[in-house]
Amino acid sequence: MATLQPIVSSRAIRVPRAALYRVIAAPILKALVVTALVAVITFILGKLVLGDPGRAVLGTAASQQSVDAFNANLGLDDPFPVQFAHYFGGLLHGDLGTSYAYPGTPVWSLVWPALQVSASVAILTVIVSVLLSIPLGVLAAQRKRGVVDYLVRGASLVALSIPWAFAGLVLIIVVAVKAEVLPAGGWGTGPMSNLRFLVLPVGTLTINLCPVFVRAVRERAAVVLDEPHVEAALARGVPKVWVVINHVVPNCIGPLLTLIGSNFGALLGGAAIVDVVFGLPGLGKALTSAAATSDLPVMQAVALLAGIFVTLANVFAEIAQRLLDPRLR
Repeated sequence: MATLQPIVSSRAIRVPRAALYRVIAAPILKALVVTALVAVITFILGKLVLGDPGRAVLGTAASQQSVDAFNANLGLDDPFPVQFAHYFGGLLHGDLGTSYAYPGTPVWSLVWPALQVSASVAILTVIVSVLLSIPLGVLAAQRKRGVVDYLVRGASLVALSIPWAFAGLVLIIVVAVKAEVLPAGGWGTGPMSNLRFLVLPVGTLTINLCPVFVRAVRERAAVVLDEPHVEAALARGVPKVWVVINHVVPNCIGPLLTLIGSNFGALLGGAAIVDVVFGLPGLGKALTSAAATSDLPVMQAVALLAGIFVTLANVFAEIAQRLLDPRLR
């Protein structure tokens, strides 16, 4: 029986050592520069927005003496360059500072649990969206301009137009309140119990992210299926399933990696929204709580960690694309 070799094969990822250094080093170097810029921007914006930290935290009723003592205790009355040097030096040692609202409490201890929740939601959303988009996109491409194609594209268009908050509320009403299948919100006490609380938030974000992936997979799969050597292989009797699995699907990975990197920022924004809708203790809740108490270090930490996550997602996507496609090295 005739066989067909995929473009993305094991040979494609055998990279010479020198090329491997270029493939990995360049994205990492760019990520370090971007992360440093994000740290600088978050620090400057925080100072400009909050103004006098002592007055913002203690309120207008506090005496000026109390405000001055608060600022002096945290070093907030130091010159701007000195404050920035302390802030950036702490970041280099993994120190995000001390909370204003909870004196003596490290910021890291406040944002780390929230980061785990938001990261779980974002990563699971990407996994579910990829697993759904590949079969749906390939199926639509195989039946181009047919009933299935129009159904998939139409459903994707409708899903893209649904706001995250509205989708979450609909899922709560239908699945949690009416069917009583899953909890409407909150958080569990362990990894296994937490999974039940993640289903609806992940489903909410998947409703918007999956259609983006489906469209990209459909477009790429349609191009690959129309290539002459693919049509020739099918004419020689190579099973269509074999062609799809070994040739079409691997060629859809590149566009998916690009979309994962470019949409990760929006995905984190969506995760912050579902934190509020479903009452998850994620970065969204941490940010809103910090904003309510003018806890600038926590707000800066959330913004910085979100920027780092988006940067890492883009670095991962870029490195993976270069490893999979020799033309990009």
